[in-house]
Amino acid sequence: MVRAVLLAAGYGTRLLPYTEILEKALLPIGSKPAIKWVTDSMGEQGIDVFVICSLSKFRPQFEHEYRDANSKVLFHSVEQPLGTAGHVRQCFRDGLIRSDEPFILYYADDLTKVDYHDLLKVHASSGYDATVVVTDNIRHDYSKVYMSDKEKGKVTGFEEKPYIGHNAWAGIAVVEPHVVGDLGDYDTDFGHNVWPRLAQQGRLGAYYNAHAWLDIGNTRAYYYANKLAKEGKLLT
Repeated sequence: MVRAVLLAAGYGTRLLPYTEILEKALLPIGSKPAIKWVTDSMGEQGIDVFVICSLSKFRPQFEHEYRDANSKVLFHSVEQPLGTAGHVRQCFRDGLIRSDEPFILYYADDLTKVDYHDLLKVHASSGYDATVVVTDNIRHDYSKVYMSDKEKGKVTGFEEKPYIGHNAWAGIAVVEPHVVGDLGDYDTDFGHNVWPRLAQQGRLGAYYNAHAWLDIGNTRAYYYANKLAKEGKLLT
């Protein structure tokens, strides 16, 4: 089974001051840290090698959390954020990403249920260099108001926290190792640099995931994730 590379090396500015002392992916959701929801779900599907990328100051916290893990957990840390692509490129250069098999890339502050066997199967048969997981099962944090006449202020419809209505990247992908090996020092971010280039070259595929998606990078989403966990509805 392929290994999963989990990115948890940002500043977490939207969740300050909590993230001054605890990495965002380690914030508790229900009975366990956010990242454990991800690795537990992957482990149940046979993925048992994880590479956790973090800032150096938080590495001891991750090592402590996974001290009794049944899976093989590798750690890679940097002093300052290198960007998502920059950190993965460094992992590859340091030998934590194999050069002979694809890997699962996962942004560790994103939460969603995924059939990883199906995802890998679709990617393998596609011939693409990378396959990004996309979803439209995402709710806005604000209301949507329909108006027929802005000057008169007539409201014709109202939706509380509507779905976004278009596909968005869920922070998960299957990536062929040569994509990372070819990254230049200017490639710092998958979303801003790498995926647009691969898409333009016809080398990027997509896997639609219908399950609900959450980015716990802000307080509203973080509290909502805890509510779902308490109700037994997280990652269902």
